[in-house]
Amino acid sequence: MYSFHGNIIILKGGIDMKQKTNYSSPYELDGKLPLKTAFPLGLQHVLAMFAGNLTPILLIAGACGITAGSAEQVAILQNAMLVAGIVTLVQLFSIGPVGGKLPIVMGTSSGFIGVCQSVAGVMGGGVAAYGAILGASLLGGLFETVLGFFLKASAPFLPICGYRYSRSLHRSFLNQRRHRFLRRRQF
Repeated sequence: MYSFHGNIIILKGGIDMKQKTNYSSPYELDGKLPLKTAFPLGLQHVLAMFAGNLTPILLIAGACGITAGSAEQVAILQNAMLVAGIVTLVQLFSIGPVGGKLPIVMGTSSGFIGVCQSVAGVMGGGVAAYGAILGASLLGGLFETVLGFFLKASAPFLPICGYRYSRSLHRSFLNQRRHRFLRRRQF
């Protein structure tokens, strides 16, 4: 019926039931690691994500005067981790045109901490200041979403958007300057 050769079981029809898994380098794109190596690396990744995701939230909540350990702060932290997890899955598995199909860990940004602290100072702190920060973030996100739809069409006008467009604009500009220079030299 079957024969056993090392880690491979061969049935009478020649179909392999169990094959030895070949592990590869962790630095390859689709590298496979054994569980004893993958688990500690995954745990390290999750802990690094926690620190990078929760630190800005704690700083902004502190600037708004939300006390440490309060129900509001716990709810904010839990929602930040939930949304970061959902958006990370969207980036990984892609929903339509949204997502990079890459293992990108999404989370909060620390680039806006100074602005958020100044808004909290102007608003007087509290939940109202945090609401103003969230409202501004929501409007900024909607603006960036709308801008993203027009990015390809606006690339010729904004040479920074793409190297290809900037090089073609640069070449056409240089050609115009060269032709003007040559025309002047003929007279």
